[in-house]
Amino acid sequence: MYDYCVSQKAMSKRAVLIFSGYNERGVIAFCRFCQAKNIPFAIVAAHPKDKVLLSNYRQNVIHIRSDQKLVLRGMEKYRTLTSCRLLGTNCGEIVILPSTEFLNRFILSKRKTLEAMGYVVPLCSEDVYQKISDKYSFFHLCKNHGISVPQELYPDEKPRPPFVVKPKTYFTQEKRKVNIKPLLVQDEKDFREVQRYLSSKDIFIQEFVRGRSVYFLFYIGKDGCTKVYSQENFIQQSNGRSIIAARSANLHELPYVKPFVQLFHSLAFWGLVMVEVRLNEHGCYMIEANPRLWGPSQLINDSGMDLFSLWAKDLELVQEFSQSAYKIGVPYFWSGGIVEDRRAGKSLAFHNYNKEQFLDEYDQWLQGDVYLRDDTIGIFLQEVRG
Repeated sequence: MYDYCVSQKAMSKRAVLIFSGYNERGVIAFCRFCQAKNIPFAIVAAHPKDKVLLSNYRQNVIHIRSDQKLVLRGMEKYRTLTSCRLLGTNCGEIVILPSTEFLNRFILSKRKTLEAMGYVVPLCSEDVYQKISDKYSFFHLCKNHGISVPQELYPDEKPRPPFVVKPKTYFTQEKRKVNIKPLLVQDEKDFREVQRYLSSKDIFIQEFVRGRSVYFLFYIGKDGCTKVYSQENFIQQSNGRSIIAARSANLHELPYVKPFVQLFHSLAFWGLVMVEVRLNEHGCYMIEANPRLWGPSQLINDSGMDLFSLWAKDLELVQEFSQSAYKIGVPYFWSGGIVEDRRAGKSLAFHNYNKEQFLDEYDQWLQGDVYLRDDTIGIFLQEVRG
């Protein structure tokens, strides 16, 4: 178990700016954390139909964007609105919540300009961030560090399903566009659909590793002190998309965690990061890493993980840190994910779990629904009713 080393600092006048509309469940979880800890926060909604506007946090919305572009002129406006509304001044420091991959890449590329505006960019260096977030570079970092990874396959070897097609980098090499998402190839039909990607220099292929689906959840402090938790995933949307059902676990106590901590320390990484792994009789296999908020972040709040609190302490958003009592077996659930897949005619993925168990335990899962709560009942009803 790695424990964060808490130090006392004087807190400066700061607030948090949250961009919503993407990674919505992670954003809502952090809004709840801010409200519980009395951290001032403002929200920039992505568009007029942003789900955050159906929640109690609509009162924190300072602006609704008319388009999806992130530009420096807009960032200057958001900083002024946030500072004046929350801090009573136009010169307070504003911490940008690192909620999505696109946002993080943007603020890292404009870091010096944003910091000159009065923003705090709460991320490691751009080079280190990309090494961890880009799937191919982190695959090789782990492999070279002695961490087990799925076997790489090659198109000329005519791999047989099941296998996974993954983007090497977040942006394509030829044009700076967001790359494809990972694609699971389970049969010949899937194979025909992904054939056009197999010759691309932007992708690589890995064997599909079966086993228990687990997230190792880290906060690496600026001083290197570390805290790790874990969750086991039981139900997931089709094709490796969002987690629907998970429980807090004690799997971070396994020896597989230590090499990841050593790797992050060797890179001088700090911040929040989730590492997805598969556990089976052969060991622990790294699938991917996300150095940002993850979808089931509500489990941080509900199970007593200290990850948000440690982040807030490092960013001087709170004065004191008090360790929570961590609870194992706490459920996380997202009803809307099931409805979404059913409407699309997709089949859910079960990990070390089955439909019969799910039906028997449905009432327990529903207690952990991320949106079936007083502050977000509007979102819940929209998702389940359509």
